[in-house]
Amino acid sequence: VDVSSDCPDVWTSAVSYYAYISSQCLAFLYCWCCCFSHCHEAPCTCPTASLNLLMFVSLSLLLLPVFIKFISSSSSSPPPLLLLLLLLLLLLLLLLLLLLLLLLLLLLLLLLLLLLLLLLLPPRPRPPPPLPPLITLPENKP
Repeated sequence: VDVSSDCPDVWTSAVSYYAYISSQCLAFLYCWCCCFSHCHEAPCTCPTASLNLLMFVSLSLLLLPVFIKFISSSSSSPPPLLLLLLLLLLLLLLLLLLLLLLLLLLLLLLLLLLLLLLLLLPPRPRPPPPLPPLITLPENKP
């Protein structure tokens, strides 16, 4: 079955899809870094940006094997410029994923440093026991 005859612009659609995902990754990555640097230009919050960046990168990496299988099974060869653009976009996605892993590693390192700091601090002194009452009242008996 020749897929390319039914969909003549399938290569353009695939590249534009990856371009869209890459632009979304860059936008959310900028927003996430902007949250860390405390600038208020990006109209988003850090958890939203992190979740969307992770979603776009993972979705793109999940669809990558399907796209590669489609390239290998297609009878027509894609234009070389589109292949080059696709390769650049895939490299960008891998770079974003590497940066996300680096940020997670940095966060883990900070958490370990905080745990080590908590373990090395001297224990807090216990408060003295409460003093007994000075005056004891007799019990009322009926």
